[in-house]
Amino acid sequence: MPTREDLDLENKNSLSNQRATRSRRRTIKAMKDKMNAALRGATSTKERREIKSKFNVDTNKASDQTDNQQGVNEDSNQRGDDNFKPSYDTLGNDSSGGGGGEAIFPFQIVQIDSDTIAIRKGTVSTIIPTIGGTPLDDDYTLNTIDVAAATTFWLDATVNASEVITAVAIVTSDPGADTSTQTKQQLGSLTWDTGAIDAISSNLGGSQNVDSCGASHSWNRI
Repeated sequence: MPTREDLDLENKNSLSNQRATRSRRRTIKAMKDKMNAALRGATSTKERREIKSKFNVDTNKASDQTDNQQGVNEDSNQRGDDNFKPSYDTLGNDSSGGGGGEAIFPFQIVQIDSDTIAIRKGTVSTIIPTIGGTPLDDDYTLNTIDVAAATTFWLDATVNASEVITAVAIVTSDPGADTSTQTKQQLGSLTWDTGAIDAISSNLGGSQNVDSCGASHSWNRI
């Protein structure tokens, strides 16, 4: 049975670990905010990659420094693992920001901050869509769009004479009615309230295949 001294030490270690974890989270949040600001000013995929890479290095350093300060925590004492580190959220994690356990799927719209969204990579008849001419990246945090009002997002696909999709762009203006050379699909939308994103709706549950016959086009989830 643990002695009073053992219980006091356990409580002291627990409080110390909680403070260290809170400090770590505050540090990571500040770094995320700084990275988001830098990403909004980036003008190329290469620049975005460099910003994200630096963010990952800096957060790892912050994590190591906090762990060194808190020492061996209660979990490592119980498990005999000096390298154990508490989990913490970073923008680079493959989460949609909506809480643990939320489904992840191609063409999912993800909120990055109050006025920025990102879109997870998907395909339309094997074509990778573009945002502003840049193909969607495997790292969804590079596929960002800044918004300033309620917005609807569209997949705007180009169809050739053989009725094959040759290009797809993600746009925020309605592409218009389908024709024999163009077809659209609503990707999703967001509402806006008090100067910030209010709610996001992703309309597609995955990558798409398009069957075309003249000006008629059928979109189906793969």
